[in-house]
Amino acid sequence: MMRKLLLSMTLAALGLWVLPAGVAFAGENAAADLYKKHCQICHAKDGSGKTTQGEKTKTVDWRDGTIWAKVDDATSKTIILEGKGEMKGYKDKVPADQVDALLAYCKSLTPATPEATPPAAP
Repeated sequence: MMRKLLLSMTLAALGLWVLPAGVAFAGENAAADLYKKHCQICHAKDGSGKTTQGEKTKTVDWRDGTIWAKVDDATSKTIILEGKGEMKGYKDKVPADQVDALLAYCKSLTPATPEATPPAAP
């Protein structure tokens, strides 16, 4: 009996440990899917803005990371939802609870640079 209880508790603990990772993975997939569906046409798969539509609208290249230093997260979220300039808003297409994940995905398209990496502690 004790052995079954211990096994049940172990499996439950493993389930609680694995579940958040699965949920995070699902969130990442949802953000990638939203990006592909709504953003990629202008911003390109790699965030470069090098698409026919992106070049027409002078879409910013995110890959060098300078845009993220100029525009804070709150402003970026407002742009996603409300639009700005040539970009239309997506408040009717991007669920409010997924805006943070979509922004994080957009930022992930900026490759890490040696300058952006903090120096190792001595």
